[in-house]
Amino acid sequence: SYKLYLGMVAANAMMIAIDIAVDALNGREGELLRNLHMAVETAEYSLTPLVGMIWTLYVERRIDRYCKLSKKQIALIALPFAVNLAIVMTSIGKGFMFSIDEANVYRRGEFFWISVAIPYLYLIYSFIRIVKNKESIRRSDYRSLLLFPVLPFLGGILQSLLYGLTLIW
Repeated sequence: SYKLYLGMVAANAMMIAIDIAVDALNGREGELLRNLHMAVETAEYSLTPLVGMIWTLYVERRIDRYCKLSKKQIALIALPFAVNLAIVMTSIGKGFMFSIDEANVYRRGEFFWISVAIPYLYLIYSFIRIVKNKESIRRSDYRSLLLFPVLPFLGGILQSLLYGLTLIW
């Protein structure tokens, strides 16, 4: 589970770097910068569920520290991430998830909420798994596992409601 923890830290650092790049590129003139902006936004939307997926894997390992997750379990946990990735890739240039206009300004698409909802699915699923398996989790770990996602959960809601605010992950 330590490797998964480090994976979450690395994924968060990567998402912060992507977010900085998005902010730096938004509204900057030039076709090259517009193309780069499109690529970075695509990466951001594609990877948004990554931390939630790693968190879910981490929770599963904390529930049963001695059992290795099967390939089937990992595939099921990765499925929402893969669905998000497929939706993002098929929406490139169509504006479903996001668009970047000729002035290189980003705008949310009608279905941007999909990339917001999937991390919440991971958080809710993990919360349910933690509560249902309370007896197999050390008491100190139990409290930590329940409290850890609270700030990202609230930050994500605020970020979704207040366009331009960056708080999640």
